[in-house]
Amino acid sequence: MLKAGQLGEVEQLTHERRELYERWLQDEQILAWQALNEIDNEMRDAHIAASADPGATLEGLLLVTVAVALLVRFTGPPLAMCHTA
Repeated sequence: MLKAGQLGEVEQLTHERRELYERWLQDEQILAWQALNEIDNEMRDAHIAASADPGATLEGLLLVTVAVALLVRFTGPPLAMCHTA
C-alpha cells in the first residue's frame, strides 16, 4: 500500500517514457480515445456503486469486456472505430 492508499508501484519516469507521453499528448485521436475511456470508467464505477450486488455487477461487466476484446481481436474493430483519412 502506498501512502496515498493505492496499490501499485512507483517508478522513475524515464526520458523515453516522457517522450512517448509527449507524443501522445500531441495526437488528437489518442486524446479522444483516452477521454472516452475516462468517461466509460466513470459510468462503470457509478453503475457498480448503485448496484444492489456490486461484486456480481463488476463480474458481469468484466465478462462483457473480455468478450468484446476477444471479438475485436479475432474479427477486427467495429467499422465505427476504423479511421479513414
